[in-house]
Amino acid sequence: MSEAQQDGPGLMEQDSKEREIRRQFLDEAQAYLATLERTVLGLAGSRVDLQKSTKPCEQPTRSKAVRR
Repeated sequence: MSEAQQDGPGLMEQDSKEREIRRQFLDEAQAYLATLERTVLGLAGSRVDLQKSTKPCEQPTRSKAVRR
């Protein structure tokens, strides 16, 4: 039996795990986008009182990129 044949099931299992991870990521991303959509539509449906806002918007801090 060649090395490629021996590695076959392991590669298929790894591919299956990778597909599952990608599917989970896409499910989470879809849920996040749905939350954003509901929030934006909620804001669009209500009046925003700019006089109530006394605290300026905070700028998000940039985290250091992780190098692989």
